[in-house]
Amino acid sequence: MIVPIAIAVADAAGVSPVQPALGATLGASMAFMLPVSTPPNAIVYSSGRVPLTAMIRHGFVIDLVGYVVVVTLVMLLGDVVVASIHWGSNWGYEVPRAHARFAHRLIDGGVDIVHGHSSHHPRPIEVYRGKLALYGCGDFIDDYEGISGHEEYRDDLVLMYFPTVDAHTGRLVELVLVPMRIQKMRLNRAPPAEAEWLRDRVTAISRAFGSRVDMTADGRLLLASRQRPERRRPLTS
Repeated sequence: MIVPIAIAVADAAGVSPVQPALGATLGASMAFMLPVSTPPNAIVYSSGRVPLTAMIRHGFVIDLVGYVVVVTLVMLLGDVVVASIHWGSNWGYEVPRAHARFAHRLIDGGVDIVHGHSSHHPRPIEVYRGKLALYGCGDFIDDYEGISGHEEYRDDLVLMYFPTVDAHTGRLVELVLVPMRIQKMRLNRAPPAEAEWLRDRVTAISRAFGSRVDMTADGRLLLASRQRPERRRPLTS
C-alpha cells in the first residue's frame, strides 16, 4: 500500500520515484519479528514449527541486518535517508535518554532525518551534527475532539513539518512549521494566539536540546537551533 503513495508523492514533488519506491518496498519487506509483519511470516508461524519467542528473537537480528541494507542502498542511490520510528508515550514531553542516544547513533550511521511518532502532541526538536531529530511530531488529524483528560497538551493544535535538507550532505537547511487546528475532523490554520502557544511550548520543551522556534510575519514557525557542545551529547550511559 505504501509504494503507490511513495510514487505519487515523488511525482508531485517532481523527482524520480525510483529511490522512494525502492526504499518503501524494501522497508516494508524487512519485517521479520511478528506473524503479522508480512505474509511469509504468517505462513511460517501457522505451520506450528516456529514458536513466537524464536520468531521475535531471530527476527530482531534479521530486522537489524535489513535496516543496514536499506539505509546503505538508499545512501548509494544518493537519496535522503529518513528513519521513521514509533516510540515513546502518547502524552508527555520528556525524551528518554535511550531515545536520544538511539537517534544520535542513527544519524551517526547515515540517517539524515529521524522522524519520531507516537505522542498525540508535538515533542522536542533537536539538530544533531547538522541533522534533524523530531522526537515526536504529534497527530496530524484525529477523532479525539471532545475527549477529556489531557487538555494541558492541546492535542487539537498540530504542526505541519516542512524540512529542507541539503541533497548532498543531508544536513538541515531549514525547518518550517505551520500551526494548524483540528476542528470537526478538519484542519484549519491556527489563529495567532494559538500559533503563539505552539511556538512557546515547542521552544520550552526543545530548549534542553538547543532549539527554539520563532514566528514569522505570516504566522509560520521557523526552527532556530544552536549545536550543543560535543561533550554534552548523551551517546553512552
